[in-house]
Amino acid sequence: MKTTGYLLLILFSGIILSCNNDEDSSLPNTLYPTKGAKAGRTRMFVGNKEITDKRVIEKFTANARYMHWDPDWDFGYVRFHSSDSASFSYDSFKYGIEKQEKKIYFTSASPIYFPKNENDIPIRFLKYKSSSYTPIYMGYQIIGQAAPEIRVGYGHYRRIELGILTYKYVNRSWISEGSLYNEFDYSADLGLREQDTLAIQEYRVVYTR
Repeated sequence: MKTTGYLLLILFSGIILSCNNDEDSSLPNTLYPTKGAKAGRTRMFVGNKEITDKRVIEKFTANARYMHWDPDWDFGYVRFHSSDSASFSYDSFKYGIEKQEKKIYFTSASPIYFPKNENDIPIRFLKYKSSSYTPIYMGYQIIGQAAPEIRVGYGHYRRIELGILTYKYVNRSWISEGSLYNEFDYSADLGLREQDTLAIQEYRVVYTR
């Protein structure tokens, strides 16, 4: 019986190694977007309160450029150069890769600049972000911070699903809109003041060979 147990263990290990080798053997590999869809409903926050009135949400997001799905959007491609290196079509630098079960973490080789002021709301609500930032000075004053960008995908080197987070943020003197390869952190302290308004909509885009 012990011999049989060892034999099964060897066979099982062989299957796992074979799967990993098959996946790695497809590299380098370029994936292209094949489909996309909303991931959940549009969420809106004013101050520390979430707004659920659909009419209010629709009015606030009516002219938001990034929050309404357009099948003609060009999401570019994702290229896996090796098992630990990838790039995105619209970036001039590469990303390091770390795989954890079904997740693939992409970390930019070059730091991204984040302004440090009341309008840096996107940093606060990102689910995946660097734990350390390097301050950027102008004279003796800190004007911003830099850190690697982190993106997360679900799948493997031949098929991956990426989260895209779109948002519109308005405060007393600033309007900010955009889209990021990330997800919304619902546990984050957004730091919104009484009249500050934030709306977000998440999407998932599938990339395949």
